[in-house]
Amino acid sequence: MMEKGHPELTRQERILAMLVEEYRVAEYDLVEREGETYARMVANVGRKSWVIDELNLHTLAGQIDRGLR
Repeated sequence: MMEKGHPELTRQERILAMLVEEYRVAEYDLVEREGETYARMVANVGRKSWVIDELNLHTLAGQIDRGLR
């Protein structure tokens, strides 16, 4: 069943859109690589940046979608 707000999107695509928005609001850096979106937590210390965590949001959306079936 499709949602009224985004009838053209699959459930997994809607989940991905929600994840992207949540991680954007949480101030993660969003990076597109090889057609997939990653959320990165970066710590800036002086003139250096350290990637603390990186999540593949496409993979996470797929896992959530499968869990809902």
